[in-house]
Amino acid sequence: TLSSSSAASDVYKRQGMTALARAQTRRPRIGIVLSESLIPSYYEALIRELERLGWRDGVTFDLMIASADGEPTRLPPVVRAMVEWAPDVIISSSNRTHIALSDQNTSIPIIAVSSIDPLRLGLSDSLSRPSRNFTGTVGFVEGLMEKRIELLHEVIPQARRIALHLDPGNPAFPATHEDAQKAASRFGIDLMIAGYRNREEVVNALRKSKDLGAQTFVVVPDALALPQMEAIVATANDLGLPILGFNPNELKLGFTFVLGIDRALLWSEAARTADKLLRGSKVADMPFTRPTKVHVGVNLKAAKALGLDVPLQVLARADEVIE
Repeated sequence: TLSSSSAASDVYKRQGMTALARAQTRRPRIGIVLSESLIPSYYEALIRELERLGWRDGVTFDLMIASADGEPTRLPPVVRAMVEWAPDVIISSSNRTHIALSDQNTSIPIIAVSSIDPLRLGLSDSLSRPSRNFTGTVGFVEGLMEKRIELLHEVIPQARRIALHLDPGNPAFPATHEDAQKAASRFGIDLMIAGYRNREEVVNALRKSKDLGAQTFVVVPDALALPQMEAIVATANDLGLPILGFNPNELKLGFTFVLGIDRALLWSEAARTADKLLRGSKVADMPFTRPTKVHVGVNLKAAKALGLDVPLQVLARADEVIE
């Protein structure tokens, strides 16, 4: 069983607890591969949609979750252990996990949740008709970074230096950096990279950027940053600088603004795709999809604490405002 695998013994998790493979009966299997911890709201969205479609964990299917816990070097053994478990479908959570699974050359259908660019990553030769065993959603929405920079410029027109907080080793870095650079140039803003390579550097990168003149932060939610979002908020508050995030759930953590795709909806979509695959659909007949709804959120309480006066037109555009 997977529980006896040296690689799987400490990486298979389910809501924070070790999950053992249930091999007594061979029900359909869904595996989830993560580069970081699974955010509860994403897990709930996935399970809720699966249950709506008639799938119940431990009754009509078996679920296994494998995480590298934010350590990229752990991904290869995590992925190998998952493939050895032989699920019928694998849900892959990030660009790092997409690449790690692609390197396994497995034929297991894989649902890529929010791939930066399936073509660039080599997951497929076509978005409309997947050529390999990957399908899923394309997380990169053209022009979205420009909207983020525009929002910051509208609220904080005096800010001339914005720090993009992310891991340069992330496969999404080139496209994200290029998009952000173009957007910053349009508004005459100097873009800095608040980069980090490991967990210990995540928070320190904010402090170093402030010392170099950063006036606000755009925080990319990658594997190393996600587990430290509360510390990122606390540090930004300590520095007295606003922060803009990508995911709606970050607003309640204390981010000043969020603008991006609701990733919980992508996990619901992953559930629907898994349902179709388990019922016999082929990956080649399931095109990659692009999210269309962009969520804009303003934490007015956080903004006021920083002395920011958020224009009424920004509040009018917001889907969510925390008073």
